Amino acid sequence: MPRYFFDAHDGREMVDHDGRDCLNDGAAIRHAAVIASDFMKDPTTRPEDGGAIVVTVRDQGRKAKAEVRLAFNVHWSEVADRVV
Repeated sequence: MPRYFFDAHDGREMVDHDGRDCLNDGAAIRHAAVIASDFMKDPTTRPEDGGAIVVTVRDQGRKAKAEVRLAFNVHWSEVADRVV
């Protein structure tokens, strides 16, 4: 199975030095989507009022194959109670 690397960017650079074996490009992209989703679920890493996480999928030669971008945007209304 080919090895893929998943570098995450959210204003900081998080480089994957270990990688993960995936069946194919599609499986690697699905894994990148899980990484982005997990990042946004975690209140310690999720931006409070918005932002994005970008996961770059790289092949064994470190060539970029795809990017998965998950945006989190909050638009407060005038009457919203801002307790999160």
